[in-house]
Amino acid sequence: MHVSSENIVLAGAGLSALFIAKFVKTHFPEKTVTIVDASSEVGGQFGSIDFGPHGLVDHGMHVYYDCCVPEVDQLIQSALPDSEWNIYHDNEKDVAGIFFNGKLQTHSPYPDLRALPADKLARYAGDLLQSCANPSIDEPQNSYDFLLGQFGKSLADEIFVPILEKLHLRHPRELHLLASRLTAINRVNLFDFDFVAELSAVEKLRDRIAFPDQMALPRIRVNNQRALYPAKFGFAHATRALQHELIKMGVKFHLKSRVNRLGIAADRVSHIHLTDGDQNDHSIECDQLYWAAGLTSLAKFLGVSLQGFMPEKRPPTYFVYFKFGRKPMMDGLYYFYCFDRSFRSFRVTNYSGYCPQAANEGFPICVEFWSRESDSLSDADILSLARRELESFGVVARDWIASFSAVYKGNAIPIPSLSNMHSLDRVRDEINQKNLLNLTSVGLLSENHVFFISEVLRDAYDKVRRNFNLN
Repeated sequence: MHVSSENIVLAGAGLSALFIAKFVKTHFPEKTVTIVDASSEVGGQFGSIDFGPHGLVDHGMHVYYDCCVPEVDQLIQSALPDSEWNIYHDNEKDVAGIFFNGKLQTHSPYPDLRALPADKLARYAGDLLQSCANPSIDEPQNSYDFLLGQFGKSLADEIFVPILEKLHLRHPRELHLLASRLTAINRVNLFDFDFVAELSAVEKLRDRIAFPDQMALPRIRVNNQRALYPAKFGFAHATRALQHELIKMGVKFHLKSRVNRLGIAADRVSHIHLTDGDQNDHSIECDQLYWAAGLTSLAKFLGVSLQGFMPEKRPPTYFVYFKFGRKPMMDGLYYFYCFDRSFRSFRVTNYSGYCPQAANEGFPICVEFWSRESDSLSDADILSLARRELESFGVVARDWIASFSAVYKGNAIPIPSLSNMHSLDRVRDEINQKNLLNLTSVGLLSENHVFFISEVLRDAYDKVRRNFNLN
């Protein structure tokens, strides 16, 4: 589709919308570009929470990983001078761990089973090698199918099913394949260094067997992707810089403004109607509308039924923040996932691991903490529970004093279940059936394969290039 667009409107001010705006103004400076968002800040999940005198913190762990599309990465990186980025390569770009079987595992983000009894280890290894030689499932339909094909039945049932049940509250046979991509469950540690180095030459084994030391990965296991994070703590330093750059390029921002209606004429969206923070109504003409504000709201404005949409939601997530005078005992990890079912914590982020400047006035930590439907917890209760779990992980000691602590309530995140994802497919299909020629949906899950920021931006890049006939 070639669109001769004069007025480009973007609903949503997350990273994908900011990227599209910069791409359009770079290639077509004469175009009018307008960004609309209900928030007072740009960046979406890549923005930051401002705790006033205590500074910025991120929504959990957010680092920009290269899309490996040079133009995309250059447009994002150029928001700040190179000297104002922390840039990590090779083994240093993603230093992650897990809390597994009662132990904080810092050498690898994959379950390490090497300490198991020899007979059990041999059984697991045999099943894995058998599944590698003769996959039982060619086209997995759910996460359990994936686990069976990846590891065989014993490893799947005894190791990975409990992990996914902890993370997503469902047996993997009820979970979409997306659930198998969200955390590091595609490999397992079974063998020591020298043997794994030999096995790495075989692609099918390399895709299943983890290397026992993530900081010593051989070149065959490392790609050219980089990780970028602002030198100043808070990813908002990058998104705000990008906003200021866009303003200089002539992009208009309507923040604290809620879309309340789309004007549709024939096969096009003609106007976007919104109400600003002062309750004034505005109407913006659009020749091309990029919707980066989620499929749910778009469906509502297009009259697509949301009955039964995303029926399975977990209770809200809490971001629990602490700042200590001592360095967290995480052995250089940027973050780790908690795989043990007795804990509520999902992920713990050590901000100073990848942003040394974060430790200027203490060492900040974020615990992503899941509530339960039966909870009636105060912020003080949540802080106490999260603190106890940090102590149980061995990340902080009981006598450490937090100079700052806070709780930020996040949204209720849909479970990546088959029923949820199928309902999302239905809504996406019905939106597409509206055949609105100047409407392009971008952002998280705008397509069923688009989740991580690198996928979101590659998808946005492909779509905007296609719309302007640049392919």
